[in-house]
Amino acid sequence: PGASRGAIPALPGASRGAVPALPGAGHIGAWGTLDVTATVPVRERDPFRQESTPMPRIALYALVVCVLAVVAAVVSFARGSLLGIVWVLIAGLSSNMTWFYVRRHRLAASATTPDAA
Repeated sequence: PGASRGAIPALPGASRGAVPALPGAGHIGAWGTLDVTATVPVRERDPFRQESTPMPRIALYALVVCVLAVVAAVVSFARGSLLGIVWVLIAGLSSNMTWFYVRRHRLAASATTPDAA
């Protein structure tokens, strides 16, 4: 009675708007805290070493479309259909999209990496 429909029930013993305390809160290493007592040595950046960064998702999708379009073009030409020309054009477009997004990702990654002075 008196509770609105869809309202979240209050926790027992908690006042309205209060956040219940977590067990172990206030101790070092408790949930939500970060122990920063250890230091990690910084490795100098080798200018001749190319960093390995994962391929962006959209570039991966464009690559999949490119491969599927090439397969569709081969199948179309094997069946004697000139529709394969359209598939070749789609393969070319998706190939260019793949290179564009990979290059854009590499440039963005190199811009955020601090240069060794």
